[in-house]
Amino acid sequence: MEQVRKAQSLAEENYQKCRTLAKELNTTQSPEVYTILFLDEANTTDAIGLIKEILCDGRMMGEPLDRTSGLKIIAACNPYRK
Repeated sequence: MEQVRKAQSLAEENYQKCRTLAKELNTTQSPEVYTILFLDEANTTDAIGLIKEILCDGRMMGEPLDRTSGLKIIAACNPYRK
């Protein structure tokens, strides 16, 4: 949860920096900048329910994630082994 919060803050900072740069360049285009949070080995953790909530529901502990910050969250799973 701490990493998601940090990533959201970083995404907001990145977005604001790009907006400021766009204003300095006198462009009317809205900046498209994305910050990526990569969750590796998502299927090997006990927090799989939280990861599902973040990835599928766009929430964390019931609270909605900010969709306007440009944060994109992706995850990788390991192959299943018996």
